[in-house]
Amino acid sequence: MEKRDYIVRGKVANRVEVALRPEGRRTVDASVPTLDASTRRHLLDRLGPDDAKALKDIVERLLSGENSR
Repeated sequence: MEKRDYIVRGKVANRVEVALRPEGRRTVDASVPTLDASTRRHLLDRLGPDDAKALKDIVERLLSGENSR
């Protein structure tokens, strides 16, 4: 990905930092419509309303950092 100018890597105090370059951002942005359509077709469209709501609730909980235990 570095050779294609998608990312740049730099060494930072005992680790490597990776940053997305403009060409990488354009590539990611261009892939979003295809990813959305594929996710819908292969996952969401196959769920019933109850399953879709359960999945939505789980994803929201994961994204919020909330712990249900």
